[in-house]
Amino acid sequence: METNNNLDSRINEYSYDMINNNRDKKDVINLIDKALGVLSNDGVYGYYVYCKSKKNNDISKAFIEDIVEKFKNDIDIDYKNGCDEFFIKLSENLNSLLFFKDIIERILIYARYHAKALGDNNG
Repeated sequence: METNNNLDSRINEYSYDMINNNRDKKDVINLIDKALGVLSNDGVYGYYVYCKSKKNNDISKAFIEDIVEKFKNDIDIDYKNGCDEFFIKLSENLNSLLFFKDIIERILIYARYHAKALGDNNG
């Protein structure tokens, strides 16, 4: 499989997978809407804490861990100990923080559009 270095293409692919890999699209759409609100109003760390507070491990994985894993190389941050440290270190670099916020926003917005395109009548 060929590695795709185009950031927008990888965001599109991840957004598509976020919707297609979840059986309960209505719940995912609801979470996307709430997570976008938290991200917009409270920033990246607020988004992280909100998603982490959800008791569903699949949601935490898709909305936090998988995003960090897939896009960490696009962010210039030196960390070694998982997502908690990643988000703490991220807050120390304003440019990286804003760039990662943009990545998360695009993922969530594209996933929302993809869900609508599937015609689930959920939004």
